[in-house]
Amino acid sequence: CPLPPWPPFPTWPPYPDRPHLRNSGSDKSVNACPKLENMPEATDAQHLRPTDIGVMLAIGTSLSAGFAMRGQSGEDRHMAYAMGAKMGHPTVFNFMRHYSPDLRGGAVVATGPFCNGYACRVHNAESAECVFQGKCDQWAIGANAAVTAATIGHHNMPFGTHTIDTANFYGQLEHIIWFVEHYKLQDKWKLITVEIGAGDSLVACHPGALQPREWVDKVLELLNTLRRRVPKSFVSVLIPPVNFTAVLKTGLSSKRCADAWNGGTVGNCAPPTLARNKGEQQAVDDWLWDAGNLLSEEIAGYESGPDFQVTQMTFLRHFNFHPEEGDISPLDCFHPGVNSHEMMAVAYWNSLFSNKYQKPATIRNPRLLCPDENTFLQ
Repeated sequence: CPLPPWPPFPTWPPYPDRPHLRNSGSDKSVNACPKLENMPEATDAQHLRPTDIGVMLAIGTSLSAGFAMRGQSGEDRHMAYAMGAKMGHPTVFNFMRHYSPDLRGGAVVATGPFCNGYACRVHNAESAECVFQGKCDQWAIGANAAVTAATIGHHNMPFGTHTIDTANFYGQLEHIIWFVEHYKLQDKWKLITVEIGAGDSLVACHPGALQPREWVDKVLELLNTLRRRVPKSFVSVLIPPVNFTAVLKTGLSSKRCADAWNGGTVGNCAPPTLARNKGEQQAVDDWLWDAGNLLSEEIAGYESGPDFQVTQMTFLRHFNFHPEEGDISPLDCFHPGVNSHEMMAVAYWNSLFSNKYQKPATIRNPRLLCPDENTFLQ
């Protein structure tokens, strides 16, 4: 059946003035940032202010889907660091909407695990903000096309207890292209988040895994497709962490996590086996080191144009989540929890307005930046 038209967002109250992001070291909310009034419209992708962004889109893995962040076997997309549109919650989408009230693309619902594209269905009744005309299951994930365990180059490859099939980045790409074309958003400036690498690294122990150079070539192919199909875009590529397995090693120091992983036999570089297998840990970290460095070099040299800019974000490079501080999901002691998503939101936001020499390389202790009329996305 035909999809309903994109409804207007409700008029929500301003974000509460509270110390922003507990455990993050920040002392102000986006409400404390002055809005930018009467700004001239951008004429190219190199001079975009937050007021210019009309659409946000994302492709990614469980990290961007908000998998298990509140300890449930589902995806809290409406609270995830980049694309969450839950009222008053600290996310990049909500920060951006402070400056661009008509912003589109945010996710306003939680979904079931391994939700894929526009076939997603509402998972959590708490997400009642989405219930416009009773049709939120059709469009309420917005343009957050992230899929838990997504990879860019593997099909039907064992991962844990399920099989990766359609959970790949090309399928996600088709969803965001559909979103832009269906809602006729081609003329809007877009911020696209590409969070990639975690799923591929966790099959690094498999004989059929892509080598880092092959993987980077596929990422570049994806970016070139975006350039052709989704113009007027600023693309943020999140460089994957170099110490992804550190969260597992840290988790072993927590009795709760050690008990949760006890007896696990998932295998294939996946937790909980990975937590106790130094050989697999090394394979994953080596893959991430090589792939991340190669991708960083390619992004640094990527030729941008007046309607398409690609940049890299490094705040995930040092993946330092701590179970004892409540940073990790209580469901699996692996995925980031609510605290971490809040810190990631601030780190990502700050990265968007920092030059390449000042972009944060960690999510710890960020302080929310307030852009002014001379601040552009970079």
